[in-house]
Amino acid sequence: METMIDITPKDPIPEPSVGPLHQECGKEGLIVCDREKIKGEQGVSLDELVGIFTRMGRDVEEIGVANAFSLAERVVSVIEDAKPLLKKMI
Repeated sequence: METMIDITPKDPIPEPSVGPLHQECGKEGLIVCDREKIKGEQGVSLDELVGIFTRMGRDVEEIGVANAFSLAERVVSVIEDAKPLLKKMI
């Protein structure tokens, strides 16, 4: 599983005077420096979203296109399960 970091920069984007490997990098505080840790919040798990949509695909195969009403009911059920993850994405 990959780690993904979503960072929203300040506007206008400041110009750092040193690079991430420079010993003064941490003092400047504009970029993430080498071997530095950042705090944040856990976001949406893409693995969980893939699992949900895989289940939805299997349901579509199981039901078939002819039984559209049942398909719609199952899709609603899957979307309800995915709501917490989808809300985190917004």
